[in-house]
Amino acid sequence: FVGLNTPMLLISPAEPASLRKLGETSPLPEKHGADFLFTSPRGLIGCQRKEVRDLVASFRDDDRIAREIGQAKQLTQMVLLVEGDWDWSQEGGSCRVEGFTRPQLDGLLLSFQAHGWWVLHSATVAETAEVLRRMMSWFAKGSHLSLLSRPKSRAAWGVKQNKDWAVYAWQGFDGIGVTTAHA
Repeated sequence: FVGLNTPMLLISPAEPASLRKLGETSPLPEKHGADFLFTSPRGLIGCQRKEVRDLVASFRDDDRIAREIGQAKQLTQMVLLVEGDWDWSQEGGSCRVEGFTRPQLDGLLLSFQAHGWWVLHSATVAETAEVLRRMMSWFAKGSHLSLLSRPKSRAAWGVKQNKDWAVYAWQGFDGIGVTTAHA
């Protein structure tokens, strides 16, 4: 499984049939605290899908979250995929999960992130399938540098006769600030 050139999505047998169609059903994801498991250039990636009610129940009512966090430590990256709508009241409580508030959700998601899990959201099972496809595509890329790159200049903006553009361009060099660039 690990090291294949073409990523294969392994899916827990406990997942809905519509999601099991996306890959091969296997008990292996559950051994890693995941519902979905696939390879990428970064390594072995897991995804735990939690419908909003199940997310709260999995830490309020039993030990599933604690167990899954421990099991996922074997993975390169774990992603929590929260599925559904919390339907918040004006007072900040969830209309879907009794006694659960927006501040509690913020704390819960920050706790997952503190354990190294990334968090994504989907509204429905159908959207979950799309999010899984996009996630696999994203992880299949070797690197992600778009946030570190400056946008390309637009035609009207990026001409050397435009002083504002020249000031912007000069500031891309180390040690040149706005004052030096204007000079």
